[in-house]
Amino acid sequence: MLLKSRYISIPFDEKKLKERNRALSILQKMSNFLASSSDIGVLLKGALSIILQRFNLEAGRIYLMEPDNEHLYLGDPLEEKNRNEPIP
Repeated sequence: MLLKSRYISIPFDEKKLKERNRALSILQKMSNFLASSSDIGVLLKGALSIILQRFNLEAGRIYLMEPDNEHLYLGDPLEEKNRNEPIP
């Protein structure tokens, strides 16, 4: 008995596939970028830029945790003054 086809077709939703591929693409882009530098300033600015681009946003902020684990500060390492403005 001969089979009419050598392939098995599985239905899929092309829209969901494109959405998943886009999500995986941004994760890969972020992973590659974060592995490219050890400079925290470069990493923060680049990561924020990738996120803003992905979600079509014009502005954003990254807050970092103080060593005491009780306060956040605006994560711009170029402006040390931000460490004096904790966010409870």
